[in-house]
Amino acid sequence: MENKEQFNIPPTLERVQSLIDKLTEGAETLVKKERYSEEGVLVELEIQLTEVDPEGNIRQFDYLVNKTGRMTVDEVWFDSDGMPVGGKHVAEYVGGNWEMV
Repeated sequence: MENKEQFNIPPTLERVQSLIDKLTEGAETLVKKERYSEEGVLVELEIQLTEVDPEGNIRQFDYLVNKTGRMTVDEVWFDSDGMPVGGKHVAEYVGGNWEMV
């Protein structure tokens, strides 16, 4: 009997945006980058909050499908010059569901 792997089907743009809306608690955002594979699968999305935090930093959420097929969302902070000053891994898409970390 042959073992068949179940592949993790990437989420739609709407599912990624829905997660980010929850993480930002509905704050106003701006799509900075949106990239699809040749097959039309969302492989990269950068969504930035339009408001600056009290320290002058800008929050951004990055969705990325890496070379191994792992689908993650990271939260990244940028200073006023656009340089990254921090970040963390917040979620991974596994088996059709978001797993918060």
